[in-house]
Amino acid sequence: MPAFFIEQFGCRATQADGAALERQLLDRGCTSAPTVSAADIVVVNTCTVTASADAQARDAIRKLHAANPAVRIIATGCYAQRAPEELAALPGVAWVVGNSHKPQIPQLVDSLSTDTERRLAELWADLLHASVTSPEDNFFDLGGHSLLVVLLLVRVQETFGVELSIDDVYSGAITLSSMAERIDTLQAGGPDSSEYAEILREIEEMSDEEARRILAETEPEGGRP
Repeated sequence: MPAFFIEQFGCRATQADGAALERQLLDRGCTSAPTVSAADIVVVNTCTVTASADAQARDAIRKLHAANPAVRIIATGCYAQRAPEELAALPGVAWVVGNSHKPQIPQLVDSLSTDTERRLAELWADLLHASVTSPEDNFFDLGGHSLLVVLLLVRVQETFGVELSIDDVYSGAITLSSMAERIDTLQAGGPDSSEYAEILREIEEMSDEEARRILAETEPEGGRP
């Protein structure tokens, strides 16, 4: 599930709305990011009492996008209700949600996680016996190891119909989002390997002892990156 950050503007009612939204997102399994840089989604809860308040909100959204260009911004509150087109035109704004639809924001946050990420998170959780809560969760940091990588490759093929390579795992950080993006690329017709398909079939037929021996030979010197 994504990590979120809430940026608040305005009166006590706006602050109370933001606190209630935070509880709802946490209850759905999302995590609260300590900073914008660590967030996948930022909810900007706006006020529109004065023209200067509108300008402050627009300036904040631009700064949020500059600090984390990959973050998806949901603009809500009174300004979003009054002038949604103004906020929708700002960089990084994925959705504009007026006050009348604010209760739907938790469901909207769920929809901003890709289907591939959600299915892959379930697969990881089953293999690792651990909670997978963020797109930036790392397979190895959650307890993954070389033998589980073999099972992961097999399960990805069974679940998504694509074949990841050993290089996909060991060439860099193996996060949920990066693996989901790789799977989406392959499903869209990206490069695959018939040679690897044969290797994968051989792996499925190996004993545990044979798998350990081959992984010891293929794992980079000094262990995983």
